[in-house]
Amino acid sequence: MKIYNLHREQYLHMEVAEAWQFFSQAKNLSKITPEEMGFVALTQLDDSPIYSGMKIDYTVRPLFKIPMHRTTEIKKVEAPNKFMDK
Repeated sequence: MKIYNLHREQYLHMEVAEAWQFFSQAKNLSKITPEEMGFVALTQLDDSPIYSGMKIDYTVRPLFKIPMHRTTEIKKVEAPNKFMDK
C-alpha cells in the first residue's frame, strides 16, 4: 500500500501559543473541518489537549453524502509548534 504525505502551512495573525491552544484540542475538529464534509466525532472529545497515541474516531461524508468511518491517531506532538497524525 502506497503511503501519501500531506503537508500544509497556514499563517495566522496571532501568537503561536494562542493558535496552539485552539488547534491542540481535538474538540475543535468540527470547527476546522469544512461543513460539507459532514464531520461527526464518535469519540467523546473534551478540553484535554492532544497527546501521542490519542485516537479519534469519527465519520465524514466526503463523496455523495456516503458516510465513511475514520480513525486518526496522533503520532507525535511537539508543542507548541506541530503535531503529526495518521
